[in-house]
Amino acid sequence: MSATIKDVAKLANVSAMTVSRAINNTGYIAPATRRNIEEAIKKLHYRPNTIARTMVTQKSHIISLIVPDIANPFFSELIKVAEAELRKHGYSLFISEAEWNIENERSFVNSSIGRMADGVIMFTPRLPDDELIAFSESIPLVVVDRSMEGTSVMDVYVDNYQGAFDATEYLIQSGHRRIGYIRGWEDVLNTKRRHEGYRDALAKYGIEYDESLVQVGDYRDQSGFQSFEYFMALPERPTAVFASNDMMAYGFMSACSRYGKKVPDDISVIGFDGINLFFTPVPALSTVNHPGNEMIRKAIYLLLGMPEQEIEEVDKYLYTELVLRDSVKHL
Repeated sequence: MSATIKDVAKLANVSAMTVSRAINNTGYIAPATRRNIEEAIKKLHYRPNTIARTMVTQKSHIISLIVPDIANPFFSELIKVAEAELRKHGYSLFISEAEWNIENERSFVNSSIGRMADGVIMFTPRLPDDELIAFSESIPLVVVDRSMEGTSVMDVYVDNYQGAFDATEYLIQSGHRRIGYIRGWEDVLNTKRRHEGYRDALAKYGIEYDESLVQVGDYRDQSGFQSFEYFMALPERPTAVFASNDMMAYGFMSACSRYGKKVPDDISVIGFDGINLFFTPVPALSTVNHPGNEMIRKAIYLLLGMPEQEIEEVDKYLYTELVLRDSVKHL
């Protein structure tokens, strides 16, 4: 018969409530009392589950991954990569979807601390730097796809600025001068960097920045669909649109199909992320390939403190690549 919490309490000469507090790490317990409880757990082999093992070994072998949108194939793919990579090293993955919501991010990090996870990986968080720094002092934390330079927080990020610059420049070099841009959440660092890349590419070629050609989206396909309606209502429509992620680009292309506009004959489209869909859209979307899978692997290596030779000369600063397909027309 398995030992109970009362058996542990009796052997450690404490109350069952004290054992519970020790296991859940709530409230102050004298070091000597904690040692007695740990020894009793070991001796009685009390409930060899995650909570008991965590208290004794100080390792839960659980990593918490917080992503903004599980429905986005970009994030669902990297979840698969993270699970496979962590499994190789004896870890399990706990997944939370923040839905691009700051309060959700804050709640999920606190929950990870409460569950005694061994670490947290956050992808494109909206939380401000000071909160991320504070959380990193309570639990090992890696921020992915956002620079935390000048702080103590571990980070892995991509050159979002250059990727957006390259996409916009390609459209310009293809003969487009009136280029619409669908951006994401304004308080997401990626949004700012991609917006800067778009603006600077226009400036390089002497094209005046036009605020009316910028539409705010939310990184979901529906906002791309709605952006089509906005751009088509302009007195002078754009000949090309750059969406700051592929989901909004696909939403825009879906609206084109719905309303009888052909891509790229009537309007050109380029995205950002390089997501893999279970089907191939027609025409195939030109995009900026975002090395998300490589980023999540490197985040895991940093979090687990793996030897540098196993990180394959890890560089936390990664680069994008322009992938040219069939969705851009040369004028």
